[in-house]
Amino acid sequence: RVRFSALLAMSARHRFSEALETLFRTGIPSKLESELVSREGSAIPVTLSVVERRGTYGSEGAAIVVTRRSVTH
Repeated sequence: RVRFSALLAMSARHRFSEALETLFRTGIPSKLESELVSREGSAIPVTLSVVERRGTYGSEGAAIVVTRRSVTH
């Protein structure tokens, strides 16, 4: 089992953690630019869309949709 944040580039982890904390505190979905690390170790630019999953008794976690961003030079 691996934490989702472990798949992110080191420089992106703090921002992701803050986004999750804000989501669980406010319930407001968020979208942020980030980078996933490939198996080869290269950074892949992505957009993370994060929403809270709520059940009968409260929060059941978060759903994260990862979309690859195209980078233009």
